Amino acid sequence: MIGLLPAAGKAERLYGLPKYLLPIPGGYLLKWHIEQMFASGSKRVIIGANKENRELIDLYARPYDGFVYHAVIHDTMSQTLLASRKMYSQRYDPETTNILFGMPDTYWTHPEVYRELAHALASWSVAAALFRKPPLWRSRVGICDFYADGKLTQVIDKPRETDLEWAWIALAWRPEFWQYIQPDDLHVGFALQRAIEVGIDIRALCFEGQSFDAGSLEGYYELLKVIMG
Repeated sequence: MIGLLPAAGKAERLYGLPKYLLPIPGGYLLKWHIEQMFASGSKRVIIGANKENRELIDLYARPYDGFVYHAVIHDTMSQTLLASRKMYSQRYDPETTNILFGMPDTYWTHPEVYRELAHALASWSVAAALFRKPPLWRSRVGICDFYADGKLTQVIDKPRETDLEWAWIALAWRPEFWQYIQPDDLHVGFALQRAIEVGIDIRALCFEGQSFDAGSLEGYYELLKVIMG
């Protein structure tokens, strides 16, 4: 199991601030994700960087030297993921290595999300962690529809309006899912829909509690209000 955390975005909603370093009790968002991934069975965590923030990520990944790596990368999340795959393929077999995927500007209150995603791969090709739409939902996330048995049937990218209640926030996948990730996709949500359309069994794991998009000042403020009481 390898953990992937793309952090190569421009953080335009936070005026260029490194949102993955936003402080939370016990550390900062990037640290929280790294520790959660290791606790869930990841052998390595790879952070997607860009030319501007690679030194910053080096600095803040240093406590995990030997376990965390970064890949300098391009324009889209999908390009970052594909570059990360190429990096870990130098040491691990990409045809047998499962993936935990998260976004380091997110946070959730349920303690077992990554662990349950990892366990789900014993039965399913892809598993998606779903929470009810964040309190300050601004169509920044992919909204999901699914059957009663948890089979995902649709992922709608950032709809303006929807009656659906659940949004995906983290993923786990077996190696066969990589073929659906295309470099020009802005994010991996497009690959989810593409895989659904060809019949891949993608299962939704619905978690109670709250999730937060800390990529905006409003979202980060809402996160702090909740976790600090």
